[in-house]
Amino acid sequence: MSKRKKVKKPKTLVYYGPSIPGALQQYAVFINGLPKHVEDKLEKYTILKSLFVAVGKLTETRTNLKIKGTKERRLYEKAKETLGGSK
Repeated sequence: MSKRKKVKKPKTLVYYGPSIPGALQQYAVFINGLPKHVEDKLEKYTILKSLFVAVGKLTETRTNLKIKGTKERRLYEKAKETLGGSK
């Protein structure tokens, strides 16, 4: 019996947080990891780590961003506040 290797599907994530000029655009899509300049922002602003979702959850996430009190909305607002004028 031959063993089949599982083919890993690329992990695709979407950033739904506020845009950071020159670094990270809202709804940017990343396949198989994040570029160095994004990783650098995540180290500086750890809240941003919570603002990535699997592409399959984007529609639900966008809907929840419009609803006050949802986890997605609270995280977005906190990130916006944290980033302040230091974009």
